[in-house]
Amino acid sequence: MTIGKKLYWSFGFALGMVLLLFVVNYLAVRREHAAKEAASKSLELEKITNTIGSQMMLNRLYLSNYLLSGDTREVDHMNDGLRLLNDRVEEGREKTSSDQVKIDLSKVQQLEQAWGKDFAQPLIEKRKDVDSGNATVAELQIYYLQKDASQWVKNSTDALEGAESEILKLVEERRQSDESAANWTILVSAIFTLVALIVGVVVAYRTANSITLPLNNLMSVARGIGNTGDLEHNIDVSRGDESG
Repeated sequence: MTIGKKLYWSFGFALGMVLLLFVVNYLAVRREHAAKEAASKSLELEKITNTIGSQMMLNRLYLSNYLLSGDTREVDHMNDGLRLLNDRVEEGREKTSSDQVKIDLSKVQQLEQAWGKDFAQPLIEKRKDVDSGNATVAELQIYYLQKDASQWVKNSTDALEGAESEILKLVEERRQSDESAANWTILVSAIFTLVALIVGVVVAYRTANSITLPLNNLMSVARGIGNTGDLEHNIDVSRGDESG
């Protein structure tokens, strides 16, 4: 193999190692970005579930205020809150890739719609009867107790807590996966860096020898010819040195 081919192969191999290191590091950076994006989505989902929980309580507060005061503005607030809660649920369903979280959020949505239709609306109508004189406050209180408000709260809260628990589980699984991937990336990068250094040293040494040894032999032959004038003898000695 000629010196030129040796140089091409040696430097090509070294460049290949550098390219391989670049690919490993590029994949590591891509995974890090994906991890940050997933963490950001998880935080957004957590905020959404917190908003849903807060809105659930607000809607019940608006209903209670109306039942106590008869102020129809509280009903308007409650209806707006139900629409806002529905929008937040849809937003959460769009942002998650977990089927379980989607199921839990859909359950919350269905329960809150049922609460508005089967619990809140009948009580609103009963309060209107009180205002019109067709019912008493005591009858309204009894009717409210018969509706079992605490069970409605428990059902929706349990479904929402299921979604929150699943989100936390996904976050923890992602964190463990990213930590394991980061450790493997560091290990692989360290190994390939070490291999690249060793290969670089070997390539440099062999390349230097492939260039300097023929030049030294050529200079030795030239000095021998200059000193003795015997061309054939000095060439034979040079070939013997190269084969040795």
